[in-house]
Amino acid sequence: MPDDYTNQGQIAQADFDKKVIIYWWLQAVGLMLSTVILIPFIPFWLVIGYFFHQKQFDHLSCVLTDRSINIRSGLIFKKQQNIPLDEITDLSIMGGPFLDSLGISKISIETAGSTPFPLTGVANAEKFRDVVLQHRDQGMQQQFTVVRIVQHVTLMQMQQQMMDHVIFQQQA
Repeated sequence: MPDDYTNQGQIAQADFDKKVIIYWWLQAVGLMLSTVILIPFIPFWLVIGYFFHQKQFDHLSCVLTDRSINIRSGLIFKKQQNIPLDEITDLSIMGGPFLDSLGISKISIETAGSTPFPLTGVANAEKFRDVVLQHRDQGMQQQFTVVRIVQHVTLMQMQQQMMDHVIFQQQA
């Protein structure tokens, strides 16, 4: 990944387990089996599907910066999502029989008013989740401190204006 604006202030990067390639490959085969029209393509997919998903894996990244989580994915249709840390409401880790049998998990990044952003195959998902939530909470604490300082300064300015007004009225 090129070092550009979205990677400035990089704190951590998610590593992905290569077993996610098998997961995607089997998911595609399952989809083909579920539709009668695609069943004839299964032998073709069994041969080239793995290599397609290998390339898909090579174009997948997730970077935690001091401001956001930046996700890049897609081989044919490229997608980049920048999720501000202060908008993250939850990071859920999901499993299930199929994911568990491969030893991988899925992280769902949830924000207020938006559909969750799924990340399948993140290695050490619990550790990555904890780092993201820790930095989100630190950022929120800093914002809260700044707001309190601004409120205090504003209150002091208002008090000074009131005192100036009282003094002006006494002199008049």
